[in-house]
Amino acid sequence: MIALAHTLGVAQPTGFPLYCLLGNLFCRVPLGSLALRVNLLSSVASASACLAVFWILRRQVRPSLALVGALTYGLAATPWSQATIARTYRLTQALLAWELLLVLVVLDRRGSRSFLLLALLAGFSLSTHLLAVLILPLLAYVALQESWTRRAQALALFVLALSLYAYLPIRAPVTRYNAYGPLTTVGQMTDYLTEKRYRNKQFARSPANVRAFFSTLVHGVAGDHPWSAALLVVAAFGVHGIHRIGGRLHLLLGVPALLNLFILLAYGDNRDIYFLPRYFLLWGLVLSIFFAIGLERLMVGLDRRGPWVLGLAVALLLWSGWANRSRCDRSGTVFPRDYAQALLAPLPRGAILFLAGDASTLMVDYLQYCEGVRKDVHIGGQEEYEGLLPVFRQGKVPSHEMYANFLPGELPPRHRAVHSGHGSPGTRRWSTTRRRLSAGRSSSTGGWTSSRRTTGTAPSGRSTTRGGRRRGTGSCSTRWPRSTP
Repeated sequence: MIALAHTLGVAQPTGFPLYCLLGNLFCRVPLGSLALRVNLLSSVASASACLAVFWILRRQVRPSLALVGALTYGLAATPWSQATIARTYRLTQALLAWELLLVLVVLDRRGSRSFLLLALLAGFSLSTHLLAVLILPLLAYVALQESWTRRAQALALFVLALSLYAYLPIRAPVTRYNAYGPLTTVGQMTDYLTEKRYRNKQFARSPANVRAFFSTLVHGVAGDHPWSAALLVVAAFGVHGIHRIGGRLHLLLGVPALLNLFILLAYGDNRDIYFLPRYFLLWGLVLSIFFAIGLERLMVGLDRRGPWVLGLAVALLLWSGWANRSRCDRSGTVFPRDYAQALLAPLPRGAILFLAGDASTLMVDYLQYCEGVRKDVHIGGQEEYEGLLPVFRQGKVPSHEMYANFLPGELPPRHRAVHSGHGSPGTRRWSTTRRRLSAGRSSSTGGWTSSRRTTGTAPSGRSTTRGGRRRGTGSCSTRWPRSTP
């Protein structure tokens, strides 16, 4: 995302146009490296989300407890971990938090211009991440209580904010790695925005995966604070208190949170369990709000002993800050840069490097476009490699040395792939594994088959050093003769 923000590129669906534009603005801040500047966007968004939580709570509890609730949200492990990396989640959460605040303001003061600002922010949040649809039920509920004139004005602002998606067809042709094709027609844009290539994930969870899904949710909530059990008990006390006095805050917060749960349960497969906590955008926020409201009830009920509750809450926050700091500190994370460096450094000048997936491609993009490292190497995707297979089947071979960080499933004539096992920089040494694949013509299938002979053992994707020199390329190198038939 750092390279995409710096070059104004197009990311995976749904493109995140607002994030890329804001990230590009942060790239112009004269402070540290480009990585620090774009990561700073997530940190600013995180602080903004905490401020929104404070003002939401300020309408419900005393200022000291509003601050406790905001810090409870900000110091939770999952939100904190997302505040130190260049991802869209904290910006989306910040926009959702301010939209929740505006919903409360509009419901208290109907006819105010806050409704127009709410519609504008809703459009901006949808241009950041599609999970921002969580706010749409509340937006529709508020809109029903406004005049037709105000609804028309709000709709115009909503569409104006969504017009940021025009960024995608404009920048798609100049994005160096775009595995999603051109975005020049309505059909192409529709397939891209609706994530056509991922539609097989809809209602694709197995029963075992559903159990793992809820287990991940429970462990994610429990792992946000070392005292999460107490947080849940006090938060339940706060929900009960709002319900007793006839408040509707629990509905305004509960509906988006349950919708968040349903969307993640309905869209996903057995491979995304590890990444789920970052997508629970509203759960930590909602629990923090109800926790502060529960503390307010405890302080009122205990009367003179109420200040002890506040002191205990501050102590718990200090505990969270101490426990989560090491978990969320990524200042020593250098593997992505070292991995990209290991891929590029050994390649000859003018080589072509095919990369599988956008993760490794974006690592290389950062070095080339943000730091100017090995810009002579041409980068291609696995899809481009597969697109060349019909040419290879005709007996033609390219005249340039080509490399890949994956083992191709099909090999062209006179092709030999050498895959070396490597150990990541700074780790223990590993013996090198070489797999030599000799291509042969298959008369039965008309395709190309390969035989494999493996010696030694080593984990793939590792780099090996011996005698102070790095061995291998950090990739699966694929070479063709320089002469063509």
